[in-house]
Amino acid sequence: MKTPDSLFASQLSIDLDAVADNWRLLSSKLATGQAGAAVKADGYGLGIRPVVRSLWAAGCRDFFVAHPAEGLAVLEELSKARVHVLNGLIPEAAAEYPRLGLIPVLNDLGQIAAWRAFAQSNDVLMESIVQVDTGMKRLG
Repeated sequence: MKTPDSLFASQLSIDLDAVADNWRLLSSKLATGQAGAAVKADGYGLGIRPVVRSLWAAGCRDFFVAHPAEGLAVLEELSKARVHVLNGLIPEAAAEYPRLGLIPVLNDLGQIAAWRAFAQSNDVLMESIVQVDTGMKRLG
């Protein structure tokens, strides 16, 4: 049974125009290119699908998610989006990333080696991002 909305003491409303405006402002501050958008954890609780639609309409083309399943949710909404997976590569599933349109953020030397081996065995250049640990000890 779904809890009726009237039983909650408060409700959250999201201003998707403000989300898009914030992205535009940040992107306008870059000397070249444009900003991407982190939309992990279901768009930080705002709902990944409406958030990415709003950001796409504002011009965002690069989205960052924590896990591949989140990336697939983005791609279901926006088939032409560039989706980067912050938690990196699952080496035994390397073939799935390019097949599904996901770009891994490589977080350690093992992931880099696995991605390189996959690319070499398929004789293709494979897109990825390499994360440099700045000491924060967290992804993203």
